[in-house]
Amino acid sequence: MGYQSRIRRRETDVTEDDFCGLRGFYFNGNDDGNPVNQSALALWNDFVPLYPSDILQIFQSWIPNDIRIKMDLACSGNMRLSLKAYDGSIEDGLLQLKLSKPMEIIESFFEVKEDYKNHRLGTAWFSAVVELHAALGFDRFTFIAGRQDGAHAWARKWAYIDFEKTIDAELSHLRHRLGLRIEAAIEAGAISLEEGRKLKGYARLQNPDDLCRFCEEEIVLPDFFIPEKEDVSRHYTVQSLKELAVDNRHFMDRDKPAVFANAEGFKLKRMWDASVCCGKPLSFQRYALQLESYHAYIDFSDPVQMQKTGKKLGGWKFGDVTDAGWNFQTQYENVAAVRLVV
Repeated sequence: MGYQSRIRRRETDVTEDDFCGLRGFYFNGNDDGNPVNQSALALWNDFVPLYPSDILQIFQSWIPNDIRIKMDLACSGNMRLSLKAYDGSIEDGLLQLKLSKPMEIIESFFEVKEDYKNHRLGTAWFSAVVELHAALGFDRFTFIAGRQDGAHAWARKWAYIDFEKTIDAELSHLRHRLGLRIEAAIEAGAISLEEGRKLKGYARLQNPDDLCRFCEEEIVLPDFFIPEKEDVSRHYTVQSLKELAVDNRHFMDRDKPAVFANAEGFKLKRMWDASVCCGKPLSFQRYALQLESYHAYIDFSDPVQMQKTGKKLGGWKFGDVTDAGWNFQTQYENVAAVRLVV
């Protein structure tokens, strides 16, 4: 049920021969040309259920650039994998896992150079890491969807909200911010009442997939919603956001309404100019989620999520999805029984 990796678990211990000839893969200090020593081989055989070639193949299949992987494994079972591209396009890819029982995800980080930001390298890293986790035997992949456009990008790729890790105050703040942006867009006529009603329902963030649903049908923003750079603070959109924030007690405690509204205006203008330059329309959802973040997860046992995420990524390369016996409502009944729509 859900996603099943096709990568076979190794049936024999790895030896020095399994590392020979693997260009671009280095383990526990053998990047200086020395063979992998016996203590390092013993650690691999204790904690890693795959062959080195499997791990290299996963990353090479997803990432088109010529890459170099360095993997270190401690006697505690903690694994550190770092990835770089020989052409310098990838500044740092870092994955830290605890492979001893119970297995845990410690950290996942990826950064590309500015000139390569639109080359889908982040998506390729994400895809490879998800399939690696499944092959290693994890039940899910957890991460923080954030930074500049991360919340919007990963919600579009169907990454669920992790209610167990997200602090209630963070969720509450995100709900209020989304609500204000929706109201301002409705008042300006940038989105219709019906569109706003649907978005408000998802913005309540009652279900794991609400942000995914929020981003499912992108609404292109009209130019009249965008402030002029010369007089941002007086633009209708900014004034509306300020008035809405004044009436919101949550914002009176967290932000000065005028500061929040002006920041939103400059953000809108900056995003609009960037969209014009690259020839892509700016959607309300991308604006609403920029600079926001949430704790996210990919559940390998959920066929709905794995099918939708796989489709967004162009199809899984190392696994298949089956949906026998799955029921989303039953699976998440302890989170929210009904999606509320206003």
